[in-house]
Amino acid sequence: MAAVCEKLLNDDTFLSIVEVDLETGQHRNPTDNISFFTDAFFHRNVEIRAELEEGGFSIVTQVPIEGLGSMARDIDSIWAEPHGRKVLLSLLERTEELLTYPLNS
Repeated sequence: MAAVCEKLLNDDTFLSIVEVDLETGQHRNPTDNISFFTDAFFHRNVEIRAELEEGGFSIVTQVPIEGLGSMARDIDSIWAEPHGRKVLLSLLERTEELLTYPLNS
């Protein structure tokens, strides 16, 4: 999300960090650039569901609250710039592939 919020779609250093994020589910900022965010853990939907069920909650349905595009401060300028648009669409596609919404499992 920081890539969209902080206009980092053209920053190769940040995008290399995002590649690791998508593979591991963990965001690590090995730089001193505060715009690259802090360390964080991300959950895939099935992981959230399992944690909630393990805690005794019953899941009726699971829906997304926000997506990467909702975080863009200036979507028009990102969309107008070919590289920014390409990176944004790639990130959206890749994060969408990670999601699953099982209604009954």
